[in-house]
Amino acid sequence: MKYKRIPKTVDAIQWLGYNIDEAKEFLGDSFIKHTQERHIGGASTIYISYHDTVVEARVGAMLVKDWSGICSVMEAHRFQNDYKKYFGE
Repeated sequence: MKYKRIPKTVDAIQWLGYNIDEAKEFLGDSFIKHTQERHIGGASTIYISYHDTVVEARVGAMLVKDWSGICSVMEAHRFQNDYKKYFGE
């Protein structure tokens, strides 16, 4: 049996490693913490709650919020394959 993904609209921003204020505002209560390795080129990671688990978002990941306000993390290339920009309301 074949299945087709139901079209849905989501809100999303990309975690760039330095847009922490934007990420916190976007994620709201789902935001848990931000870590930054203390060396040149060190990884910048944020952690969010997703249902009953903690999910890690590394630089470049997409932070996604669905219609019900649930936040999740997707790899950028997967997000780009699954979603296209929507210019509606």
